[in-house]
Order: sequence, then structure tokens, then C-alpha cells
Amino acid sequence: LRKPFREDQIFQAMEKHLGVRYIYEDSSQKLPIVSETEVLNEESFRALSPELLVQLRRAIVSANKKEMAAAVETIGLENTALAEAIAHCLHNFE
Repeated sequence: LRKPFREDQIFQAMEKHLGVRYIYEDSSQKLPIVSETEVLNEESFRALSPELLVQLRRAIVSANKKEMAAAVETIGLENTALAEAIAHCLHNFE
């Protein structure tokens, strides 16, 4: 491949030379994306139990990945969008 190249050219070359097959997601059935700023707000955190907030804070301060994952999973039982937004922030060290 020569520069400049497009992303699809790279995937076509990998498919040709490595025999890799790609399955593409149907973009017509995607759910609407909610921005993190819409989800990460004071009301969302107030809706959580005090115990869960303490668990999340302790996990973040200790930087324990297992504890953070457990807290996010528990939050996900109550508020999936909030859990996903928190998980995204933790993944990106925000």
C-alpha cells in the first residue's frame, strides 16, 4: 500500500494476504447515542444509594480495577447509561 491510504484498503489487504474475514455491524439498527455529559450529572449520582457511592469512591481512590468493575456492575443494575459512562471515564483515566 502506498500513502495516503484509506482504512478500507488496509482491511482489504489483510483479508487478501491473511485470510481474515470481517463481520461488519449493521449501522441502521444502532441505538441513539447519549453523551456522557447528559448522563454524568448530579441527579444521576444522587439517585444512587449512599453505600454504592462509598463503594465507587473507595474503588476509584484505591485504583483497584476489580473493585471499580464491581462498583460499575452494581451501578449498571440500577442505571445502565450511568454505568457505561463511568466505565468509559475509568477506562480513559478521566
